[in-house]
Amino acid sequence: MQINDKIPLIFGVPDVSFYETLKEKKVFVAELRPALEGMNVVAPVLLKNKITPVLICDNMLGFCMKQGLVSKVFIFTPLEKAAVLKRGLLPLEADGDSKPPSVHTVRELRSLTGFTHAVSRDSVLCRTGSLIAALLAQEHKIPVYLFKAKTLSVSRQASLLKIGNKKVTVSSIKTYVPLFEEVPEILIASNEVTTYRVKRM
Repeated sequence: MQINDKIPLIFGVPDVSFYETLKEKKVFVAELRPALEGMNVVAPVLLKNKITPVLICDNMLGFCMKQGLVSKVFIFTPLEKAAVLKRGLLPLEADGDSKPPSVHTVRELRSLTGFTHAVSRDSVLCRTGSLIAALLAQEHKIPVYLFKAKTLSVSRQASLLKIGNKKVTVSSIKTYVPLFEEVPEILIASNEVTTYRVKRM
């Protein structure tokens, strides 16, 4: 497929409300290894909303940005309520009803996530890979926007040793698959955008 114009890049699995705000008719969608939610979850919803998904491998983010093909980057965080960012202002504090997954919950899943501590001040919790997407966007002067993520169950089936149900290497290989990471707020655009952020610890 030929890409002639800059289009947005989706990295993560959006909440259903995100698709209602998306105006573009074509977007890049990262495949999202290891569970491939980009192709299996995000792309079908885009098609249902008459938006053309252009699937790319996770390691193609930098190439697409360097080639000038990406207009903006969308990343996602699993919070519950929105606060609005105003141009020139710091992100608003989340109210009492807005909270990230509890530290207790994250610690319970530490063997799966690799994330064992409270979220840092001035950071948001996103799926792993969001940080490199945001850093690459900063390097190429591409704005990053933060939206609410769809709640997905964490599963031990998210294995690097398989693509779909097909084993792609020997099962004795050890893997490390953290599912969440922190993204500094400084990497997120502060213009008119609905965002979900952590309550300060």
